[in-house]
Amino acid sequence: APALIEHLGIDGLTDLLQRSGFRANAASDGQRPLVQSAVQGLGFLLVPGNPARAAADRYVDFSFNCLIKVDQRLPPALVDAWNESKRFGRCFQRDGLLVLAFDVMLAGGVSDRFLLAQCEMWDRLMHDFIAHLRQTPVTVADKPV
Repeated sequence: APALIEHLGIDGLTDLLQRSGFRANAASDGQRPLVQSAVQGLGFLLVPGNPARAAADRYVDFSFNCLIKVDQRLPPALVDAWNESKRFGRCFQRDGLLVLAFDVMLAGGVSDRFLLAQCEMWDRLMHDFIAHLRQTPVTVADKPV
């Protein structure tokens, strides 16, 4: 049986996205490392979470995050409709941003197939999110985040 994956570093997260068909670039927000990518031209970040006990540069969880800067607070019904209709991936507003987030846990060990399936799930969520936003007119700020 293949070994279970209990933690990944930025290189491993970048490789995971690339093997899933995404372009992926390691980057930093000045405070922590992350991976940048996009679906249908809409950017997202893969952000590592809790460091592994085995090594500080490896992580036992991570999250996919799509951040969209908006000029005005969106109607709560738009956000609520997404959260009520989707089991995975939560949507919320914070500091002028509309955020779609999806968490992935590696703690305890997961298979490579599981991680690839999580990337597939994120891709599907992003496509659904784009379609959801198109159903309701949203004023997006001129500058991307």
